[in-house]
Formats: sequence, C-alpha cells, structure tokens
Amino acid sequence: MQVCRFKVLTKTFYDPEGRAAHERQLERERIRDADKGEDEGEISARAPKYYPASPEQFKLDVCGLKDFNVLKYTRVKQTLFYLLGYTREQICERDTNNLDVKKAKELIDNELFERMGNYNPVGPRETDFKAYQKMSFLKKNI
Repeated sequence: MQVCRFKVLTKTFYDPEGRAAHERQLERERIRDADKGEDEGEISARAPKYYPASPEQFKLDVCGLKDFNVLKYTRVKQTLFYLLGYTREQICERDTNNLDVKKAKELIDNELFERMGNYNPVGPRETDFKAYQKMSFLKKNI
C-alpha cells in the first residue's frame, strides 16, 4: 500500500506520458465544451476542472526557483539533492557543506525530476554512497 501511494506521488514530479494524456484529456474537454454551443465567455468564466495529483503538477513551480536570487530552506534542498545521489562537489561551495545556490539552480532541470520519479526508497541501494548521503546525516541536516 505504501509503495503504491509513493509511486502515485512521484508521478506528480515526473510522468511525461501521464502529462501528455492529461493534456489530451483537457483538449478533448475544451472541444466538447465548444461543441455544446457555449460561447468563450461562459467557458472562461467557469472554474477549470479539478484533477487531484495531475502529472508533473509541481514541475513548473520548482523550475521557477531558477529565477530567484535568494532561496529559502537551503538545507531542505541540499538534503533532496543528497538523497537523489548528487555529490557534495556538484551542489556545495568548495571544501564546505554550504549549498551553492548557483550550482543548485543549474541542477534544477529534467534530470532532477527524472531522478525524483525513479527514486525507490524500498530495499537496499545498489550504488555506493558517501557518509553525507546516509539517512542519519540527512535527518540531522534538516
């Protein structure tokens, strides 16, 4: 049950096929509403249909972080990067554990969302990991 719920939640970050299907469904609904004879004013005045956990719903908001000069909660973002397998050299200032905002903003792209979608919290990790990628460090980091 927990694994199934986790898979549904990760689709809100990375699911290109689901997003394409969702957009096709929205387009069909727009066409159907237009065929009913409603004018554009009535359609735009009506609230859009609610879709819980639509595919990739958070992607645009997270990608919007690239436009900011100052980021809040850098430890949370740093922990996310470590959890997804990024190394300290990729995201931190040289020889420190401080998140380098410029480096972090460069890493917010499709690869980040792909890693979030493919992340599997169940079972052992097949790859080697550093001491700062262990759960005990990540818990203290937050």
